[in-house]
Amino acid sequence: MTPVLQDIVSPLVQPIASAVKAHMHVERLTNGEIAGVFILFFVLWSAAGVWANIHYARRKSDEYGSRVVSVVHAVLSSVLCFLAMVEEFGEPGYGVYGLHCTGLQQVVLLCSAGYFTMDLVGILRGSYFTWLFVAHHILSLYCLLTGGAFAIHGFELVCSMVVVESSNPFLHTRWLMIADREHLKQDGKGSQQFQFVENAFYATFFLSRIMIGPIITSKLVTAVDMTAFFKGAGVALLVASYLFFVSVVTKRYKKELWIN
Repeated sequence: MTPVLQDIVSPLVQPIASAVKAHMHVERLTNGEIAGVFILFFVLWSAAGVWANIHYARRKSDEYGSRVVSVVHAVLSSVLCFLAMVEEFGEPGYGVYGLHCTGLQQVVLLCSAGYFTMDLVGILRGSYFTWLFVAHHILSLYCLLTGGAFAIHGFELVCSMVVVESSNPFLHTRWLMIADREHLKQDGKGSQQFQFVENAFYATFFLSRIMIGPIITSKLVTAVDMTAFFKGAGVALLVASYLFFVSVVTKRYKKELWIN
């Protein structure tokens, strides 16, 4: 982050960073702690998944229950990753990509790794199995576990998670509302709640992935201490985001329903 940009956002971010340091600071995790934290989050997410499956599988579908948990994860991950991202705000080297990861960044990355592991098991066992979902989760797990277990690339990973997860609460909620046929209300225009969620998705996706995404990806590609895999994954994610956005905007213009 440039000094000019830090000065601009400092009045807003610095108090948050100070609160995170005071109440959420975590020392770098030991190997035993890494395994324990990952297992703990896997168990907690599994409990949430079992509850959602019991509550929704018979009345709705197993994918409906999975999407409910996905909404919770997207909100929680966005908030936690943002807090982990700003913890070291104002310190020397803040925002530099490389072989650095705070204890808090490890914890939030392992939190998401626990979720993706649970969800991958659900996909392999569920009626909504696709190889695209499987590949997406395996790739996500590799990145999250690399950062969380080996304590590297912490800032760039939590920063990327904020970007990719910030629009997902609306994305998954939109799917749930379509399943509940909210999109058919008001003569096919959708209920007011559905329209709000859909417009919120477009806005957050455009801001995070289309506007901010290229900035993060350019830093990722030009970073010195960055593997070719992470650089390639960053470019692939950016290209996929642009293709997806063009596709959904085109369908909306043609008044065609799209389901993620």
